[in-house]
Amino acid sequence: MKSSWLRPGIYAILDTGRLGWTTPARFERAFPTLIAYGSAAAAAGACALQLRTKSLRPGHELRTAAYEALRSRVSKYLPVFVDDDVETARFEGDWPDCGLHLGQNDMPPWEARVLLGEEARIGWSTHNLEQVLAAAKLPVDYLGFGPVRATTSKRKADDVTGFDALREAVAAARQPVVAIGGLQLEDMAAVRQTGARAAAVIGAWLGPQRTPFAPDEAGRALASLRRAWEDAQ
Repeated sequence: MKSSWLRPGIYAILDTGRLGWTTPARFERAFPTLIAYGSAAAAAGACALQLRTKSLRPGHELRTAAYEALRSRVSKYLPVFVDDDVETARFEGDWPDCGLHLGQNDMPPWEARVLLGEEARIGWSTHNLEQVLAAAKLPVDYLGFGPVRATTSKRKADDVTGFDALREAVAAARQPVVAIGGLQLEDMAAVRQTGARAAAVIGAWLGPQRTPFAPDEAGRALASLRRAWEDAQ
């Protein structure tokens, strides 16, 4: 599989739970703001954007509408993914390098590939070297690996891997590796030095759980993360 489609840099996860949009009504009211976050990520130079919406069931019309709107607005600047929702990702259309991100307990990648076709991009979460090695035979385009640091974005997070394990994963992986889990501004150099293709962030660009950043502030935070990544060359 091609490995050059994902630029090195910052993979921005647009987690609507972090923003407090935990019901369909809240999500719908915040729809224009969601698009503003996506535009801010693109303007700040993110290498990819993922829509993560745990409060809406897969295939929910609001989730599908949000994914479609984000792709329409920013996919010419960066790939856009939807988390764990093959029903929404099936609305692929003519959107190069966009697609679906799956976890270890989600739909198997082979099934997702059959449903989405060869043009869609599929990401796959891994948490240890065994899973990274097993992914060599899977039809996925990149691997998430972590949590590198302790994270509050998941209630039942996997064991913290650390940077040494990340370096081993990068060396062993067939696909590009995206580091994830509790990463902050001061971690960008360490992540890049492992050879990871990108660093995925939630809180580092969206801000605290109870008082998240507005879109413009989030964009500035993401731009700072990108500069820290670039300065680590």
